[in-house]
Amino acid sequence: MSLDLTYPIHPGMYKYPSDPEVEADQTRALRPDGEKAVSGHLTCRFRNHHGTHLDAPAHKIPGGKTIDQYEAQRFSVRAAVIDVSHVCRRENRGINREDLTASDFHRATAADISALVIYTGFGDELTDRRRDRETPTDKLTFERTFPYFEEDAARQVVELIPGLTLIGIDSFSFDPSGSNSEAHRIFFARDILLLETLVNLKMLLKKVGFSPFNLTCEIPRCFERLYRGADAAQVIVSAER
Repeated sequence: MSLDLTYPIHPGMYKYPSDPEVEADQTRALRPDGEKAVSGHLTCRFRNHHGTHLDAPAHKIPGGKTIDQYEAQRFSVRAAVIDVSHVCRRENRGINREDLTASDFHRATAADISALVIYTGFGDELTDRRRDRETPTDKLTFERTFPYFEEDAARQVVELIPGLTLIGIDSFSFDPSGSNSEAHRIFFARDILLLETLVNLKMLLKKVGFSPFNLTCEIPRCFERLYRGADAAQVIVSAER
């Protein structure tokens, strides 16, 4: 089994509410006879927090490690996924200790893993939501409904899984806002990388249940130099058993 968990970058994509829209412009070069050639120029503008990406401590901690300071093997881990999708059925989508207790989190704490993946169901909304009649206001309103971690849930995770090196979620962020980043800091204080905006976690849960699996996050080699000194980087994420 191999499953892609990556939310690709594209114009009109869903993203963290305060992030700018992704821009892409493709122009074709002119041939000497004035006709447009097949080849041309592609110009894109996006943040390193658009789409599926890994956050490094430098994102929230002054002087923290940047994404290029980690070896590639740090991004290939043994993981388990837990289901807290009930949070998307209520108005307050903050994940707390009780939500973890209501899930199979206790199985994850007993497993031989170094990564935890949180399925909230929001990733399903990203890929399944109908866009045909959506206005920019509708889009922004939806983007603001992303689930996040309450501080007590973040502390419970680091307390009960001391060997954790990475945690992922099918949401834009582990915190409700940039000015309230306590969950980020709790994880970063333990040198735990944050993997955000995953998709296909419902399918992952169907395929692996609560059994550990191999999770691989790969920075495209052609872009590695772009992320030197950066606080985050886009990654291609796959799960295998």
